[in-house]
Amino acid sequence: GTSAPLLHAAFGARVPTLLLPAFLVMATAGFVLPTSMAAAMAPFPERAGLASGLLGALQLALASGIGYAVAAALGGTARPLVLGWLFTTLATALAARHLARLAARHAR
Repeated sequence: GTSAPLLHAAFGARVPTLLLPAFLVMATAGFVLPTSMAAAMAPFPERAGLASGLLGALQLALASGIGYAVAAALGGTARPLVLGWLFTTLATALAARHLARLAARHAR
């Protein structure tokens, strides 16, 4: 996630500096998304369909909102795309940290 902004800062907005991180994200999505879907449904096995639908709707809403914001900000450069990647990477890291703290507190 943070490789795109780093590559962009080091080498500028060239096609390989944007495609390589995008390829890595898409290649690993096949591992991450099913695992996150299973983890979201684990606490509520009797409502697995509801949990799955809610997670899918949240993913779609966030992707649509971020995609719209990036598309609206494009001005002939790839900078908004790279900043969008950086923002979502940092937001994900903060959410994971917060959830890990909540889980540790709940385990006590």
